[in-house]
Amino acid sequence: MQLGTGVCLQERYFLMEVLGIGGTSTVFLAMDERIQRKRAVKAIRKAKFSGQRLWEKESLLLKRLHHRNIAEIFDILEDEEFIYFVMEYVEGYTLRELMSTGHRFSQKKVVDLGVQICEVLSYLHGQKAPILYGDLKPENLMLEKTGRIVLIDFGASRFLDKPDRVCWGTERYAAPEQKEDWESGDARSDLYSLGIILYEMYYGKNFSGTFSDKPISDLEKIIEKCIRRIPKERYQSAQAVKRELKCSGKGNSYKMKIFCFGTVCSLSIGLLVLSRIFSQQAEILFREGYERYMTAGRRGMETEERVGAFLKAIDLNPWKPDGYAALLEEYRQDGFSQEEYKTFLELLGKESGQGISYEECLAQSEEAYGRLSYELGLACYFEWEGYGNKQYAFPWLEQAGKCEKITGEERQMSMCLASIAAYHGRIKMQEGELTHPEQELIRRYWKDLQKMLDIPRSAELERLVCKEVAGQILQYLAVFQECGIEGQELKNCLEEIRTKDGELETVIREGEGLLELMDVAEEKT
Repeated sequence: MQLGTGVCLQERYFLMEVLGIGGTSTVFLAMDERIQRKRAVKAIRKAKFSGQRLWEKESLLLKRLHHRNIAEIFDILEDEEFIYFVMEYVEGYTLRELMSTGHRFSQKKVVDLGVQICEVLSYLHGQKAPILYGDLKPENLMLEKTGRIVLIDFGASRFLDKPDRVCWGTERYAAPEQKEDWESGDARSDLYSLGIILYEMYYGKNFSGTFSDKPISDLEKIIEKCIRRIPKERYQSAQAVKRELKCSGKGNSYKMKIFCFGTVCSLSIGLLVLSRIFSQQAEILFREGYERYMTAGRRGMETEERVGAFLKAIDLNPWKPDGYAALLEEYRQDGFSQEEYKTFLELLGKESGQGISYEECLAQSEEAYGRLSYELGLACYFEWEGYGNKQYAFPWLEQAGKCEKITGEERQMSMCLASIAAYHGRIKMQEGELTHPEQELIRRYWKDLQKMLDIPRSAELERLVCKEVAGQILQYLAVFQECGIEGQELKNCLEEIRTKDGELETVIREGEGLLELMDVAEEKT
């Protein structure tokens, strides 16, 4: 089988794009068409390791591992040429990608990520048959926007009680004992690699081979101990590193602790009384201020005035969804522009007083975040001014499709639109230049367009959906027919849209030429 984008594995996993190519494998972004979820598919060509059966080793490893910081494996497929690992698609960036852009990690972030890595290493090392990861490096650590770090690629891992010589590490991150004799590596070798990664994140530069600066902070001392050349001088377990990281920066003066404790005790009663008074007053002020801005936004005469009021309301309380909904509705009044979308994203990325982004504030309510994702996805998909809207709509619609707090119809619509949006930019709709995989992709695209018509929806959304489907038929009529879609099938779809006229009467009267658009398309058919 010719492996590449446009191929569908076992009539389920559709390969959409290449995410990365390594020395032994290729990783694809795929769509699980059965449940409409994105997956990562790692394809390993068997011929590259004839006789060594490395894929069996990785399969054995992955099947037994279940941890929040390890990419989950959902399926393992095999054919004559390849073995495929269908895994959780982690949306984020590798630490290497972040480092290469000059991204600087705060000490707090270095500690947080270090603790997470220690947790997953402790899990691996603590298995009944302990597992040495063996190739810990920034390329194999993905960071999600939620802050979760995910360990990927177990190609170099091995069971500590079953040494072999077909595995390897990476020069810069491999412990000295790994370079000298792979079989002598153990859990402390992974801790050495961890130390190098922490060093690079903390100092923003590569480790030169010696720790030239005398460690001062607790974190620097931890890093220095991790990367000592002699294993017995390092930490002896990931749990020990985790404990030290969690305590770093807290100080060790017992007298200071006693002093602070006494001070807190002496003030606690008074502060408790005052805090209750002030918190009640603050809650009233925040609530009244928020409602005042929201009212001003609804009553404002000019767009700029209304937008400004809604922005102030959101700044005052980024946890409440009303302000975001009102602002988005204002932006959608005369089409959703790229500049408005950019402003909205910048707003979601702002940091609240609690040190988390506005988006994270809103996401604390699954229903509120799901609702905003749905409306933002619809705005990008149907009301965008210009081109490129589908790629912006996709992540929001996909997010909404995962939310169980919105209605079933809304989830259905979100998943269907996300599936359709995923095609854009990956298929070329040019008559006479289509390969067989591209034709198959367009046929699937057509089926999803038809599916969209069957999902219950509001009258306003009905109009937009029907216009979208009819418009796609009109624009790509010849392409659809080249791909084997019969003209009668296209006509039947247009007739189905026509039969919805009664339901659409109130909006069709306002025009936009939907019926005329369908008539022109039917004539071409």
